This record gives sequence, C-alpha cells and structure tokens, in this order.
Amino acid sequence: MKTVYIDCTSSVPIKNQPFHGGLNYTHSLLLELNKRNHPEHEFVLLLPTDYSPKNAATELIYNSGFFKTQVIEALSDNLKLKENSTLFLPLLYKLADYKSLKKIKHTNPTVKIVATIHDMRHLFSKFGNTSRYFYTGLLFYFYFLYRPIHWLMITLFYSPAIRRGMREINTIFTDSNYSLQEIINEGFKGNILPHYLAPKPRESNDPDKPEHKYFLFVSGNRAVKNLLRTLEAFCMFKETDNNEYYLYVTGITGCTMNNLLRYKKINKDIVEKWVRVFGYVDDEELDSLYRNCSVLLFTSLSEGFGLPILEAAQYNKPSISSYTSSMPEVLGSCTYYIDPYSVKSIFKGMEYLSQENNIKQYEKWLSECYPILEKRNKIDLDVVFYHITSS
Repeated sequence: MKTVYIDCTSSVPIKNQPFHGGLNYTHSLLLELNKRNHPEHEFVLLLPTDYSPKNAATELIYNSGFFKTQVIEALSDNLKLKENSTLFLPLLYKLADYKSLKKIKHTNPTVKIVATIHDMRHLFSKFGNTSRYFYTGLLFYFYFLYRPIHWLMITLFYSPAIRRGMREINTIFTDSNYSLQEIINEGFKGNILPHYLAPKPRESNDPDKPEHKYFLFVSGNRAVKNLLRTLEAFCMFKETDNNEYYLYVTGITGCTMNNLLRYKKINKDIVEKWVRVFGYVDDEELDSLYRNCSVLLFTSLSEGFGLPILEAAQYNKPSISSYTSSMPEVLGSCTYYIDPYSVKSIFKGMEYLSQENNIKQYEKWLSECYPILEKRNKIDLDVVFYHITSS
C-alpha cells in the first residue's frame, strides 16, 4: 500500500487569520479526496502540535477515519517518510518550508514531492507609497526605504531560497497562468500544471432582504488588497451616489482601519456613516455577505488566482476587479475591470456597477458562465488527484 503524506501545518487557522484561502483550499481537497475510493493508498495528515478541529466541517475531515494523522512541529522537522511515498504540500508559501524541502529530500531520497504554489507573494513589491498607512512607527515614517530594502531581500534571500526549494519538487500545481509564468521565471524546469479552483458548495443561493445596498470588500487587512485606494474612491463615489450604497469590509482589524483614516484624502464623516467594518468572519457569515451584496469590490494589486471573484459569482454577484496579475483569468469578460493603482478608475467602476441595468447585464453573463467553470474545476481535480496518487 502506497502512503501519501499531506502537509497541513500551513493550512490551519492562525492567530491573526482564523480563516484564509489556503485553509479553505486544503479542506476542499481533503473533503473531495474523502469521497473517492483509493483502497491501494493510505493518507496521512501532517498536523501541527496541539491542533484540534474547530468546527463541524473540520471534525468531519480529521475524525472521519479515512485519514491517519501524524503530529509534527513544522515541516522543518526531521521527517522520516516511508519508502516510495508521496509528500503533498497543498499550500507552499512559507520560506521556511521551501528551505525544508532539500533536507526532506536528502533524508527521504525515494519520496515524491508534489506541491501547490498559489502565488509568489514574497517576490511582489509594487505597492506604492500610500501603503505606508497600513503601518505605524518607523515603518510609517521611513516607508520610502521599504522598496529598495525589499528589492535587496528578494534578490539576496527570497528568490534564491525559493529556487533551491523548487528544485526538489517533482510536480507543481498552480492556480493560474499568471502564477505559472512567475514559477517558470524562477527557473523551475519540472512538471507544472495549472488547475482551476472552485469555492465551497453553498447551501442556499436565495438572498435575504438586506438592510442596505452595499459593495463588499473582503480581506482588507493586507496592503496588497488595496483597501486605502478603494476607500478614497468610495468617498468620491458617495459625493454623487443617489442609491445609498454602503461599503462592507471584512477581515480588517480596528487598528488597521484607524491607521488608514490618517490619510488626508479619506473623508472620515463618509466612512463613519457609510462604511461597515467586520473582523475575520466565518464561512456562514461570509456566505451571507456574498449572498446579499450588490457587487464585490476586488481591487487587489496582485493575486495568485482571486477566489473571491468566483465566490461572488456563485451567488450570481458581479465583481469590480483589477486587471492585473491573475484576476482576468477567473471570469474573463464577466467582470468589470479597473486599474487598481488609479483611484479614479476604481471610482468609475463603482459608478458604473451601481446602476441597476448594468448589474443585471453582468448577472446574466454570470448565470451563463458559472456552470461551465464548475465543470472545469471537476476535470482539473481529477488531474490533481492523479498526480498525488500515481507513482
């Protein structure tokens, strides 16, 4: 019987981010794997110390009896894996994990390593000076030094560590052609396959009766998500808005929001009246926000895929999205694209998709497109599981 080890050390809730895309991706894969019949394989989950399931969904995965478990501190542990086994990393992004791969391969020369690289976030540096408002202290006042220092870190440390780690991988999965090209640019010459993602199945697509019309902005706590420019654009939008639109923002701390309000182009009165801030919401609350919003705002500077666009589409909700990186690959022409570095472009997107007739047109396109994307995901999953379980 062949053993497949699945690293879950990066795919569990963390202190400042109890819900994140990598966790959802891993859980979706495990749930689907649990449905399939692989009698000639055993699957061992590598779990961090002291981890325990937090809800019914994770209980179903970890206590189903289908998966065995092995506790490790981190991937950097001195792992002893069975001969001719497979090590699958559904979420490879930590530099420490890249560095661990050479040691793992040296200790286990017959192991096959398969990994999903969702993005190359350590190599992205095109933030702009307004990103300093996400920070306080020295980083706020000396942010002009960040970009040259970050460039040096990329050149001297990040890129070399990633390149060395990728040499030990047999097959890489990635979410988009954009990420695929970034991986190739880092010198990977092995087997690399893009595959289409899908959101978790939803229990209901029937909207409630929301209190307001609102734009939804998810995961606003990182500078790369571009919330500051979006807030500025929303303040411009509210000066002419006749439809009483609100802006709902999830995944942001009160500290970060207060930092952003220091920016002089943000109208605090508009924010106080028309912006509602949420912390990190669970799946049920996020579903409700998607289901009842009018439009998703996804103005991120860079994404390995852009799953929120697809999550909104699952409820037939259109998106205003950046045309940068991978995002045009998610829904093609069914999304209204903007320049994420231009506040005026984001404002124009809000102005256009706040009109009811324009929303209905995008909803029509989405209803025709989404079933095709669901089918595509199922086909791609077959390829993923084939490479995980093949010799």
